[in-house]
Amino acid sequence: MKFHSVRLQNYRKHADLTVDLAADRTLITGPNETGKSTLIEAIHRCLFYRHRSKAAGLQERMQPKTGGDPTVTLEFSLADTRYTLHKKFRGPTGSQAVLSNDAGGHWEGDQAEEHLQTLLGVDEAKGQQAQAFNSQWAHLWVWQGSAQDEPSGKATGSTAQQLREQLQQQGGLGVIASQRDEAVKAAFVRQADEIFNKKSGKPKKGSRLAEAEQRVSEAQENATAAEQQWLAGQQAADNLAEAEQTLTEQTRRKEEMEKALVPLRQRQAEANELKAALDQQQQAAEQAAARLQTVISNDAAITQIAQQAAEVAARIAPAEQSLADLERHHRVRTQDATDAAKALHAARQRLTAVQQRRDLLTAQRSMLHAASDAGKLGNLLERLAAADETINTLTRQLDAIPAIDQSAIDDLAELEKNLERAELAVQMVATRIDISEAASEICIAERPFTAGEASIITEPTEITFAGGTRLLITPGGGTSLADARQAAAEAKQKLQAHLTELGVIDRQAAIQRLAAREQLSRQIAQHRQEMATLLDGESQTAARDREQASRQKLAAAEQRVAALLERAESDQPEPALPADLAKVNDAMEPVDAEYDNLQQSVNDLSKRHENAVRSQEISADAVQETEEKISTDRENLNKLQIKQQTLEQEYGDPETRAACPVVCDAGPQGRGSRARSLPAETRRSRPAHHRCRHRTLRASDQQCG
Repeated sequence: MKFHSVRLQNYRKHADLTVDLAADRTLITGPNETGKSTLIEAIHRCLFYRHRSKAAGLQERMQPKTGGDPTVTLEFSLADTRYTLHKKFRGPTGSQAVLSNDAGGHWEGDQAEEHLQTLLGVDEAKGQQAQAFNSQWAHLWVWQGSAQDEPSGKATGSTAQQLREQLQQQGGLGVIASQRDEAVKAAFVRQADEIFNKKSGKPKKGSRLAEAEQRVSEAQENATAAEQQWLAGQQAADNLAEAEQTLTEQTRRKEEMEKALVPLRQRQAEANELKAALDQQQQAAEQAAARLQTVISNDAAITQIAQQAAEVAARIAPAEQSLADLERHHRVRTQDATDAAKALHAARQRLTAVQQRRDLLTAQRSMLHAASDAGKLGNLLERLAAADETINTLTRQLDAIPAIDQSAIDDLAELEKNLERAELAVQMVATRIDISEAASEICIAERPFTAGEASIITEPTEITFAGGTRLLITPGGGTSLADARQAAAEAKQKLQAHLTELGVIDRQAAIQRLAAREQLSRQIAQHRQEMATLLDGESQTAARDREQASRQKLAAAEQRVAALLERAESDQPEPALPADLAKVNDAMEPVDAEYDNLQQSVNDLSKRHENAVRSQEISADAVQETEEKISTDRENLNKLQIKQQTLEQEYGDPETRAACPVVCDAGPQGRGSRARSLPAETRRSRPAHHRCRHRTLRASDQQCG
């Protein structure tokens, strides 16, 4: 076998790699972890892994970036025929295997795998572990890390024996199994046993390696502890240096502050003297000001009360006008809220009706979907039942044909060859007598012969000559012929016994029986594949469960449609429901559009109603606030008038207070005097009392559905 090219797609590190191989030798080089061993592994997997294999490592072979299925295409030649092998590894489902050659041969799936095994001369590897597949052609395949292993040790069965015979003929067996190699291997094994524990693989206690590892561990711990101590000492030294620097700076600043404190203390003594003199003057001024302030405060209080009363009276009239405007505004806002509530109620009623029609159409669509799904699943189950019945019929036909395999036919062929050889041996023992010249008549086995005739005898035969002479000729010396005949009879008997055991008359009948059984087996496999395709990875039980669930879903949908129809008839009659899914979808479009529009309209009206109610509440609060302000102003005005009358009765009217004598007080630092007199109030006005009006505002909130 010769490899020509290999292509890897989505295989480990290779997203898409094509390598053309030379006719004699191809050398592949590159850094570690670039995919050299992966390329060799892919060729081996393409040859010996079945495309639907569940062997471990399928996910590991996937290319992580693309995430596609690992695919290998291999071109090779065998016996002057060029083949192309294509495999996609995807586990039990979705995998591919295609084998073709330049002679027009084409195989797919399991047929491709079986033909490939025939070409390679190997049997199908059993098991799902990588060792089961690595054993194929193991003596010709050198895996990474096993170059030192003996190739013949990986070959099994007849392959191992053939490999050893060829190596002996070519003088290569000594290379792979020399005494020096065995001695070196034994030395390594002996030293490994002395150092390592066979079960755990760890160094033995007391060995030099274990002691060295213990010393290394202790040294690492000591080094870590020393490093931590050094770091702690370094940190302490840094902290000490920083503290000394801070102490020096604080000492310098203390000296500077003590120097600056001397003139400040002098200024503080002068300020204390000035403050004592100022306190004396301030005390005299405060006494004079207190006497004056009593007179001024009384006059100012009366004047201020009069001004406040005038201001309050001036505020009441505009407030009453504003109150009337606010009441009118509140009535408008109340009407707006009522109108918005009515519009919102009508829109919600229409939305409820459309929602009812929409729910009904949705339930009808669900019911039609459920009916369609139930019908499809029912049809699927019918097809599966028919296929199952066909498989049972074919199985009964297969069971009716006696079992036979290729080995039995091969045994018949071998027995026929043995019979042919035995019969040929009988013929080889026979003796030929040629009469070249005869003076008188010669009889062989009582049959006369003349010159030029010949006779072949296979058993003791008497020859009679004229004159009474007789010869007895025994072919083969008397015993060889009997043995040959006995062997031929035994071979024929064995052949006939094997034919009788198989229940056929000859080997051709056995071949026809095997062909019939294989044909039935293929038909059964084909129908099973059709069932698997129909199920698409699902079991028949799961399909029946799904069909039952779809029936239940259909019944539930029908009940919902009936319930919705009954409720709709109790409200108002609904149009007839379409019985076709397409018509239901067509009917849903305008209903959905109207539902969306109504939903938006309801949202807008809800906002409008909320804004109207909020405006109504704001206007009501404004009316109440204005009424409270007017009431408060009237109460304040009444209190101010009473307080003004009380003060005037105690301190006199404006003319009396204007005639108050001048009050003198000592100015600061005793320099002169200042005269202050009371201001004259020429007129005192008394606002007329107004009758308070009390209004109660009641806002009725409209409750909207």
